[in-house]
Amino acid sequence: MTTHLRFVSRFSLSANNLDYILLPEEAARKLQRIKKTATLHALLPSGLRMNMAIYARRNPMEYIGHLMKELARGDYVALSMTPRPKALSESELKKFPFLAQRVRDLQDQPQVFRKAGYKTVTDFSSLARQPVYVPVEPTPEHKIVVEFAGQWSGNPAGLRLDKTDSQHVSTTKPRADRQASHRSVAVFKGLENVSRKLFLTVPLNGQVNPLKLLLAENVTPVDKQTEQEEWDNVLVPVRPLAYLNGEKDMSQAAELKGGYLYVFWKNKLWRELKVNDKGYYQDIDVEYYRHRNTTEKSATQPVVEYREAEGFPLSQFWVPYKINGEVQQGEDGIKLMFSPTQRPYSKVESLEADTSKLDACATSLDEMSVYSDSQTFSVQANIADIPNAQIHTVSADDMPWLTDTSIVMRSLDDSNTIAAYVDGHNHGFMLMVEVGLDDEITGETPELFAVMEDANSEWQQTVVLEAVTECSDSHYRQALLSGLPTDGVFTLYIISPRDPDSMEVVFADISYQDIMAERAVLESVVDTGNALEPDEDAEQQSRLQQDLMTMWQDEILAL
Repeated sequence: MTTHLRFVSRFSLSANNLDYILLPEEAARKLQRIKKTATLHALLPSGLRMNMAIYARRNPMEYIGHLMKELARGDYVALSMTPRPKALSESELKKFPFLAQRVRDLQDQPQVFRKAGYKTVTDFSSLARQPVYVPVEPTPEHKIVVEFAGQWSGNPAGLRLDKTDSQHVSTTKPRADRQASHRSVAVFKGLENVSRKLFLTVPLNGQVNPLKLLLAENVTPVDKQTEQEEWDNVLVPVRPLAYLNGEKDMSQAAELKGGYLYVFWKNKLWRELKVNDKGYYQDIDVEYYRHRNTTEKSATQPVVEYREAEGFPLSQFWVPYKINGEVQQGEDGIKLMFSPTQRPYSKVESLEADTSKLDACATSLDEMSVYSDSQTFSVQANIADIPNAQIHTVSADDMPWLTDTSIVMRSLDDSNTIAAYVDGHNHGFMLMVEVGLDDEITGETPELFAVMEDANSEWQQTVVLEAVTECSDSHYRQALLSGLPTDGVFTLYIISPRDPDSMEVVFADISYQDIMAERAVLESVVDTGNALEPDEDAEQQSRLQQDLMTMWQDEILAL
């Protein structure tokens, strides 16, 4: 029986077949006329016949049902021998997405014209383009340049401009200026002519966002072609050195390997840096802890919090010398202070509130102004250029936070960095006490602590009394008490954690000046003891020095 029906693969379908496509239900009605399954199976192309082989022994109606499922999948299409009376609509094709997509692809193909005796001609003509004018905003052509004394590359710190209504956050780092060997420049390009906030940024360990230190509120960009001998914003690198004593002799100075540096700008604490044991500086988030301190003040039981140093280690740190064209001097200048221990915020706030107190304990960096005249630095009253800075030998009698190791400093010889001198001597004394003979009877060595408190502030220091290794007599213990506030009134007592009632007051309500006067007497006596004749043996010298230290102890106990 003739069915007037054939089957082709979806990929063999051409544009000429579009008018002959039958939907699966239309094909099923035509196939129902055939009464034998074998006849139906023979009509199929080889690929479709293989898919339907498992149904070849079924009855015709069941066979047609499975064939319709194959057609519904869209891999094969049924074609009529006569054109459709009406083209397939989108709603009819919607049920068969694969077939619908193939039909659309064929409809979108360019029209092909066939002529006898000629190659196939394809119409590739296109309509003429209709240009549309779209206005484009001009590219911003301004810049902000920040100058750094010295040539810096690879430094972890950098600069940042905060976002505006029309521009995003911008960051950059200083790069060596090829036209001027004394400086580096950090350039922000492609800026609108709008004032921006400028920050110095320092990466923080374990944190994505860096520490932001405000440099200026309103930095105005200049035209991109502008060049200046000295830019309106200049930063200077600083590496502090500490005086070994109170005489402030630059030849008697050493590097720092401990303690804290406080950078005051416009008489307000701007940066707090911890000095690690390698001589590098690590920033502390001043504003974060200042806010925490304010919160704790209003608490029922305030907690004095240790401020953690989280900044990347720096071999030097930058301070502002000139901002928006104004040299930072006098009341707007930079002042640098060192403390062997972390200052409580109450002490910091008292210095911020009293300029005279701050000036008495901090070093002014106003002498950075020589940079504008010579583009370099020289030996001044409070600063020096690194190549001319001297490091004095540090002995066991000097403060534990001082060192004569100068590897880091010598690496900065050609960097145009300044050495800023700070007060690094003891502000303290060595305490020596004699432990009782009862310990020999019990065979126990008690653990003792020296505790010193300041009546004028929250300053307190607790130090373990350790055995005097230079002395063969095991009855003596000593402890270095350091970093005393110069305006303090102190009480010193000794306690044992094993016995809460063991507290013994060494002295009470003694001013710093009185303590230092007694310490000066001791130092002059010890110096005399060190002037022994060369033929006197070391044991005699040690015994004499020990006797003198005992005299010092007796003087302290008598206060």
